[in-house]
Amino acid sequence: MSAHRDPRLPDRRRRPRAARPLAACVVAFALVLAGGAAAGAAVVPRAAVPQHAADGHYLVTLKGQPAATYDGTLDGLARTTADPGARLDVRSEAVERYTDHLAHAQRSVADSIGATPTHEYSLTTNGFSASLTAAQVRALGHDADVLSVEPDRMLHGRSTPAMRSLGLEGGHGLWAAAGGVERAGAGTVIGVIDTGIAADNPSFAGAPLGSSPGDEPYRDGQGITFRKADGGDFRGACETGDGFTAADCSTKVIGARSFVAGWDASGNPLGPQERRSPRDVSGHGSHTASTAAGDADVPADIRGRGLGTIAGVAPAAKVAAYKACWNGPDLTDDMDDGARSPTSSRRSTRPRPTASTSSTSRSASAARPWTTSSAPCWAPRAPGSPWPRPRATWAPTRAPSRTRSRGSPPSRPAACRTATWRP
Repeated sequence: MSAHRDPRLPDRRRRPRAARPLAACVVAFALVLAGGAAAGAAVVPRAAVPQHAADGHYLVTLKGQPAATYDGTLDGLARTTADPGARLDVRSEAVERYTDHLAHAQRSVADSIGATPTHEYSLTTNGFSASLTAAQVRALGHDADVLSVEPDRMLHGRSTPAMRSLGLEGGHGLWAAAGGVERAGAGTVIGVIDTGIAADNPSFAGAPLGSSPGDEPYRDGQGITFRKADGGDFRGACETGDGFTAADCSTKVIGARSFVAGWDASGNPLGPQERRSPRDVSGHGSHTASTAAGDADVPADIRGRGLGTIAGVAPAAKVAAYKACWNGPDLTDDMDDGARSPTSSRRSTRPRPTASTSSTSRSASAARPWTTSSAPCWAPRAPGSPWPRPRATWAPTRAPSRTRSRGSPPSRPAACRTATWRP
């Protein structure tokens, strides 16, 4: 390890190293007594690393707790995890001091193998991503401060259809309890981690953003501010780029960002139709967002067949779209960024989460009360499915009279096919 490790790290990290000379002597003496028959056992890695590592881009997770779950066990560093039901205050002095501490430790680990981090994570994950050689990966496996080293993985949007209604309609349904379908989800922001959003879809129709504070979202400098029902403020960003302009954000879509740096670092090319912006070109992210928060009474059809009008589960909710379904680091970076923007719930339809991204999701849930769920679509299941995820439903408000169940025929490509929407 590097000689400039943070002095605030606990002493227990150093004690095993101080005992190594004695342990080595004992082992050597035992081998002499055995007649030298054994040449020594293989050194077992301390961290979880790929068995056959190759040069590539990796996510390195350290053992220390991220800010979302840190319980204050280190001397001089106050507890940062939020109380039950509360949100992580990312601007507090305690969080800033602790994340600085984590950043120092991360750079120390990276310096010890001569690596340069491309991203550093401290809120929902304690770690960094970097391009590493196979030798560097093996070296990290023997670092006492490293929990795991995982290669970037290609993630494809996938979901499971729901077979039963959620009990939204009717006099005793959830919409009636909320004051009607037009009030369901009011004052709530739903964050969607997926392939982006097609903001021109009628399910996301909203008014242009103003610049004066009030009940509706408004532009505040470079960002968007919205006073939520719980009294907190959501502060989002409207990132522009290829196929996505500032006008695509509205009183419905109040946040739009994309995370592609990890994809670029992996060396994989983007698809020919992909956009370097929050713009959704596959339809999966828009499908997921409209399932959760699509406007009510939107006419829909599939291949010219009218399906009546549809609505999301919470039609009055606002949407913040995070385009991150490219590869591992972008998803982790998105989780960390999402912890800085206080959404009310978060939806993700990632398949087969790795150990580190599952841990990130759990830490993200500790940062604020998120609900993670998925939406139905046509997509084949990969070997190893299903991966753990709750279910949601596509909810028609009128004809047809029952919720459609969308299957997963194996002949379908691994991309969601969505309904076409007619205003």
